[in-house]
Amino acid sequence: MAKKENNPLLDFSGLPRFSEIQPQHVRPALDQLLEELRDRKEKLFGEIAEFTWKSFVQPMEDMDEMLHRMWTPVSHLNAVMNNESLRTVYNECLPLLSEYGTELAQDERVYAAYRQVSERKDFPTLSPAQQKIVNNALRDFRLAGAELNEKDKQAFKQNQKRLAELTSKFSENVLDATNAWEMVLTDEKQLAGLTEFAVNMARQNAEQHGYTGWRFTLDGPSYISFMSYADDAELRKKMYEAFMCRASDQGPDAGKWDNAPVILEILQLKKRQAELLGY
Repeated sequence: MAKKENNPLLDFSGLPRFSEIQPQHVRPALDQLLEELRDRKEKLFGEIAEFTWKSFVQPMEDMDEMLHRMWTPVSHLNAVMNNESLRTVYNECLPLLSEYGTELAQDERVYAAYRQVSERKDFPTLSPAQQKIVNNALRDFRLAGAELNEKDKQAFKQNQKRLAELTSKFSENVLDATNAWEMVLTDEKQLAGLTEFAVNMARQNAEQHGYTGWRFTLDGPSYISFMSYADDAELRKKMYEAFMCRASDQGPDAGKWDNAPVILEILQLKKRQAELLGY
């Protein structure tokens, strides 16, 4: 396991060290941090005699911020610099995050502690922001199944884990469909209307992929430039269709990364979650 001092994901002293983060840092950092957060939570319950904002809520907020600061750079890199090794470890970690989140949300001690804070006589003296945090936490506990019986809690937990997997799969399908599509133009007349920057960017893109001409993709800078300025309506239509039909049963890659079954299962699970909560 990577030690805290040399794992960039566990350095919270400044901005994320993006250039140093590697896939092999992710799982050790998450394992280490989740273990530390669980220990901190248990220590709180072992030491606190009276649950207040200062003794309980603020430390819980600080713990949540630590997890957010560790995981957000990973999530961001997975979205913008996705590769096989990062994708593998990202998906490997999602169930761990889901399990921790559900475990925390269904911990009756934590729920009771927040309730005690909300019922204190000095609760109205807290700032509006602090009151909002406590009230939102209580709402989120109820919506995460804190008041369910043990059987339903387990069902809710399994559903949450599966939803995390499906959400990741949905994003992967969209990303794969985006990366797979390209439009290579060789006739300079087809570039009419485009800015010099867009043309140069497309030429460099083509050269990098071994093409002669100009390569356009569904990535934001390429797509937006072409759709905004290209004079050729047929080419704009071609690109628009490809963009709007990504990861579906329509368009140029129909069915290849179809998210329809993923969406259907997500909806079924969300319906089941709502039913478990009494909605």
